Amino acid sequence: MPRARFISAIRSAIGKPYRWGAQGPDAFDCSGLVVWGLREAGYDIKDTSAAGLAETLKAGACTMSKAQAGDLFFYESPISHVMVCLERWSNGMTILAGARGGGITTKTVADATKRAAFVDVTFGNYWSNSRTKIIDPFKVLGGC
Repeated sequence: MPRARFISAIRSAIGKPYRWGAQGPDAFDCSGLVVWGLREAGYDIKDTSAAGLAETLKAGACTMSKAQAGDLFFYESPISHVMVCLERWSNGMTILAGARGGGITTKTVADATKRAAFVDVTFGNYWSNSRTKIIDPFKVLGGC
């Protein structure tokens, strides 16, 4: 199943370094991680920025109450960050994975190490707020 392959790919990237503009498999930025994971699941994704992905996949928008593993959480306005939901419980708590801690100046593995910028996971419900857009990419791409 594509959703399971996507989640498996994202999990396999945990611990890899952040690098601005990287799309794997050895380093990632936030949207590069998502694009790489979707490609690993068999999809040909053209947009490679967080904002571009949100625009391409916007028909899959859903609410936090409907969020599930494999959904994408887009942040800020305008959109500048994306993370992947690995798990969500009925109480609203989530486990999200993403390439974080870097930025435009994080261009090498040494930069990532210095800034502690890696693909990691976070636990909590604080990632969902009024500026968060949640999108199920498989509603658009198929393969739920």
